[in-house]
Amino acid sequence: MRRYGIDITRFGRLFAERVLKDVTLRPEALPELARLKPYREQHVEARMGIDHAIREEAGKVLVAAGHCKAKVRRVLRLN
Repeated sequence: MRRYGIDITRFGRLFAERVLKDVTLRPEALPELARLKPYREQHVEARMGIDHAIREEAGKVLVAAGHCKAKVRRVLRLN
């Protein structure tokens, strides 16, 4: 899935991998994402939407890997 030219699936998997090590991590802190011109050029609301889509994708990955759905939603702030 792509949004504004950004591969949400790729960044969701990357975020899922890294959030396991640091639960305070936010998608916008991913250096790979922050370096992307299409991301930097978006207005604040669009970036927030991209970040939310990345968190949702990461949630799917983590639940599919066997993590508790409720805990994943809480840690990723998907409530």
